[in-house]
Amino acid sequence: IGSRNGDALDCLSHFARNTCGMEVEPQHCALLQKRAHESHGRFSVLCTEFPAPTTPNAEVYYTWVRYFFDAYFIWSFRRLQDEGAINASSQLIMGFAGGEFPAENQMWRQMQPFASSFAKCPYNDGKKWRQHGHPTVAVFQPSELNMTTFAAEFSANLQPEFYAGGKQSAQSSGQNATQALPPPSPIVPKRKPRKKGRR
Repeated sequence: IGSRNGDALDCLSHFARNTCGMEVEPQHCALLQKRAHESHGRFSVLCTEFPAPTTPNAEVYYTWVRYFFDAYFIWSFRRLQDEGAINASSQLIMGFAGGEFPAENQMWRQMQPFASSFAKCPYNDGKKWRQHGHPTVAVFQPSELNMTTFAAEFSANLQPEFYAGGKQSAQSSGQNATQALPPPSPIVPKRKPRKKGRR
């Protein structure tokens, strides 16, 4: 989700039965469609934002978007699971920058209690900006999260004015952006019905 030029998408397609990228920016999507054609079926591309009615029902989803959209992504993912559009067992894998990017790293520290697992993945592809770092890759199981607790932790990130501001910031930097949405109502995990019986 948020495939940009498709480098990660191309790499992942060698290790999955089926791979699909979602990208909302037209300039990136044109290149992605060309690369998808050249992949001879290894991966496909949807030129749309997330969430969308055409979101594929997959086993694993991966994204690394601007940090102010992280809570929105988990929230929207859970909504799709509750609606039956995505399997309850599906995993959401997210990337977070290391300490060299304080704001992004702070988001990871807030997100960490909700992750089912994570790993530090240092890399060094060069000396330029973003060519090296110590990011974290974390796995989330949104269907198993207590979304009331989640909403309390990230309430500011789930407000319409936050979406609008985040969208403007993301567009100015060439990143994917969501549409401004009203604040979603809390999603509480479904409880199993109690068995009737005599006391």
